[in-house]
Order: sequence, then structure tokens, then C-alpha cells
Amino acid sequence: MVKMIDCIEKIPQRIEHILNIQEENFRELNEYIKDNEINEIVFIASGSSYNSAFAAKSFIEKISGIRVSLVYPNNFMQYTHIYNKKALYVLISQGGGTKLVYEAVLKLKELGIKTVSMTSDLNSKISSISDFKLDMGCGYEELIFRTLGYSSSLLNNFLLGLNIAYTYNKITKEEFDKYLEDIKLIPNNLVKINEKTKEWYLKNKKELLENKKVVIIGADELWAIAQEADIKIIETATYMTKSIELEEAIHGPQNGYTKDMSIFILIDKNKDFERANAIANFCKNEVGNCYIVGDYSIDEKDLYFESVGKDFKGLEYITPFQVLCHLLSEDTGRDVTKPIYTTLSKYISKTF
Repeated sequence: MVKMIDCIEKIPQRIEHILNIQEENFRELNEYIKDNEINEIVFIASGSSYNSAFAAKSFIEKISGIRVSLVYPNNFMQYTHIYNKKALYVLISQGGGTKLVYEAVLKLKELGIKTVSMTSDLNSKISSISDFKLDMGCGYEELIFRTLGYSSSLLNNFLLGLNIAYTYNKITKEEFDKYLEDIKLIPNNLVKINEKTKEWYLKNKKELLENKKVVIIGADELWAIAQEADIKIIETATYMTKSIELEEAIHGPQNGYTKDMSIFILIDKNKDFERANAIANFCKNEVGNCYIVGDYSIDEKDLYFESVGKDFKGLEYITPFQVLCHLLSEDTGRDVTKPIYTTLSKYISKTF
């Protein structure tokens, strides 16, 4: 039986694969971009696919100078009233059969707007009707709770930003290649983070199993990582979870922090460090069961690791939570090979 850790351990190899195919993967799209002005990138996606776009948003805007917007498929179909014909609409669906994403592609085509699909199956329903197809590069992922697909989507979103920036001469070929070299350092580090997480879990296992309420806090792309960790923990370990942007974490939510919950604070020493450190000290001293995750630690409860990813460190910071979900699921007896409520499709259909 395939376990979640089996999918997680494939991520380093898939990162290398995605880098190897990226030039061909983006070739057709780059030709279009070269001859057309794009003033916005709109991602339409849900769940982990949405979170992968959110985690890449800041980098894409910084590198390309183009605004990035994020829309859930239902919001796009039901409640969106303004459509930017100079925008690049990128629709992400790992399996390529998400019903509302498919309908969003059809709607955009009716409006005469070009669409880019990102799926793991270039013959899927969504890919087959899109103007441009991007291979997510994750291959077939056996489990419905996505880890391999999330990391693959995130990397491709980073590469989308890089390709647009290079095509529009915002960065040189040398700079483009240097970014790729930075990404190439990540796979080996993911193996190390994986092992560090397992060691850390054993030290904190008792509390992590007892406290079934979780708060995850982060800034900028680490907030996006917090959101992916949030969704992953609730769907695998079935803990009640809440992700909060760093500053917002002390604008009311702190009144709900209790000793029977686990509070994770994602810290990057290069971003909002003083604020994050202060909040971490408050949570550790006044609440308890607070764990820092990242390249800084206060005490032995923290999960410290060296980050090598620079602009792409989101690929590293999600790893501890992916591994944590596997370990919690194993120790709570949760079978992640199937959903808890297999009857959902009797009431509403998500896919074709």
C-alpha cells in the first residue's frame, strides 16, 4: 500500500525532472507572450493548487513586474464581473478534471481570452480545451491528499514567473540560469529536512498527538505555506486547523490561543524576523506548545533547518508539514488512501 511518505520522498526527483523539461514545457507559451502584452496573471484554482499559486505570487510579481491575482473557481464562475483581456489566465487542476475549472476555461474561451492549463495529464479534459498546456511534471500521484502535486505546482508557478520575466527582458539569460541553479540546490536539502522532521516529531510526539487544534502563522509566502499546511493537516490528521498571517495573529486571534493547541510559527530570518520572534516568544511564554519552523530556533521544541532555496524556499518550508501529516496519520490510524466521506459525490460532484 502506498503511503504519504512515499509520495513526499519522490519530490526531490520530480523537481529535477521539472527543471529538465522546463524549456520545452514553456516554449509555446513563451512564443505567445513574446508577441503579446500581458499586464496581469490570474490564477484560477482551488485547494492545494490555489495555495501553490499563492506561495509563488510574491516572487512572480517581484521578478516580472506584473500583478498576480488569485481566484477560486466558484468565485470566478459566480461572482466575477470584470475580465481583463490583457491578462494571462492560468488554470491549475492536478488531475485535469475539476468541473468548475473546466467550466472556467469554457467561459474564458467564450470571452475570447487565452487560457493556460497546468495539469499532470496533458490529455485531460481541461488541457484538451486550453490554448496552452503546461505539464505539472508530478506524474501520477496515488493519494488524493496532494504533496507531490503541490510541490510540483509551486515549482512550475515559480518557473512561469521566471519565463515571463526573461521573455520580457526583465532579467538576463545569466540571471535566469542563476535562479535555476538556486532551485537545483533544493532536492538534496529536502531529504535532510525530511529526516530532521522525523527526529523532531519523535521528541514532541506526545504533545502533537494530544493537541488536536492547530494554529499556523507566517508572513508573505510563508503565510501561503501556512495555508497549505492548514488544509493538509485537517484533511489527513483531521485536526481542527487555522492559518493566520503574521501580523493578524495578534489582532484578535491571540485571545483564542489555549494550552491545548499547537501553535506553529514559520520564521525566515530575512523577513519580518523581529515581529515573528516576538510573537513566538509570547506564544511560548504565555500560551505553551509553540513550535518555530524554519531557519531560527529559540529552544529544543523548535524545528530548525538550514534553507538553501533563497527565493524558492517555499519548496523547503512545506516539507515539515507534509512529513508531519504522514506521521500524525500513521499514529492516529487514519487511512489516507481514501476520503472519510466516500458518499460526497451523491450530493455534489467536484470532478467529471
